[in-house]
Amino acid sequence: MLWFDVTNIWDRKSPVLTGTQRTSIEILRHLVATRDDVKLFRFDRRRGTLIKVACETFDPDRPRFEPPIHTSPSWALRIARRLQRAVEGYVAAASGKRRSAYPSDGAPTQPLFQEGDVILSMSTARGHEAYAHAIADNRAREKVGYICLIYDLIPALFPQWVKEGAAERFERWVTRELEAADLVFTISAYQKSEVIRFMSGKGIAEKPVDVVYLGDEHLSGATNAVSPKTPPRFPFVLCVAALDARKNHAALYQVWRRLAAELGEQCPALLLIGRRFMLSDDLLYQIARDPLVKDRIIHLQDVPDEELEWYYRNCLFTTFPSHYEGWGLPVAESLRHGKLCIASNAASIPEIGGNLVDYFDPVDILSCHTLVRRAIIEGGYRKTREEQIASCYRPRSWTEAGERISRRIDQMIAES
Repeated sequence: MLWFDVTNIWDRKSPVLTGTQRTSIEILRHLVATRDDVKLFRFDRRRGTLIKVACETFDPDRPRFEPPIHTSPSWALRIARRLQRAVEGYVAAASGKRRSAYPSDGAPTQPLFQEGDVILSMSTARGHEAYAHAIADNRAREKVGYICLIYDLIPALFPQWVKEGAAERFERWVTRELEAADLVFTISAYQKSEVIRFMSGKGIAEKPVDVVYLGDEHLSGATNAVSPKTPPRFPFVLCVAALDARKNHAALYQVWRRLAAELGEQCPALLLIGRRFMLSDDLLYQIARDPLVKDRIIHLQDVPDEELEWYYRNCLFTTFPSHYEGWGLPVAESLRHGKLCIASNAASIPEIGGNLVDYFDPVDILSCHTLVRRAIIEGGYRKTREEQIASCYRPRSWTEAGERISRRIDQMIAES
């Protein structure tokens, strides 16, 4: 039996999917369609428990769970639940026992997993330390295989880009995940080398690490492009990336200040599509009050897939200046849409497009400016690059990713 963790789908708060949620949904879509041994579970973060989820509640064409993901219990019920958890914690502490990984109704609990089962966890409780305990408690009862997908090690490697304390929590969590795993998936050859180096540094026993490349098509194909209610007034360049320091939007701000001064009315707009994260407020403040670019740099968030499709189809080209990526899906999406991407040469990004992308060092703002200015002014150059992309780029599909994962699962089950 294959147990798939749906925690991050269950917990999602926005109708617009994050990258990890999209990955979980698309891989689950494939597994449900091609296998008859899939069962679902989720991690209850508040209680530190694992809970079975009925497969029938997952609709692959409208990926959510029914009843609705988010409920609002009455204030009295919320208080009662908190009191119950407090009492349970007190009793557990007094008895010297850690609370079970399963909710108790007074009857003996049964393990969720049975001997020969395989668990697939796609970092759905990333950074939550109790998750490892919940998994370990139940694997100890039976011989159960464990596969985890590690997207990247960014919080551990770059603590300056995460909230205080997050790096330490993440490092403890990912160390336990790697120690527990029988097989590790990651999303690029670059990240494979990073994971192997991390395990070696932590003294974690060597184990197989496989690369699964993410699909670059939108959810359900997103074949219908819907025009936004307020389309840009100017020709525009597109940057799809969450707004945080790692993504390096600050470089684009400086580039567009220079372009606006040089090109005047011929300067295209820059559309930044992505949710706001930490360390982005100061940058947005500067942009909003800068006379040179306040009408040329536009930030949008929570853009539906169908509108994002329109932006990809109608942009002049895209740019992606990130300092570090586990993969860099917007670069792949740009190429899939036949659009030139001017991108950072950092980490895994060159794996995506090879020589079909124009690269610059993420700290070299002048190089970025040179590439962007050429792409704006020289329409013939853009056309030539688009023709090269159309003839040479090989898109990656979620079906390929799902098939690779499924084959490795079958291998693990056969060996158990």
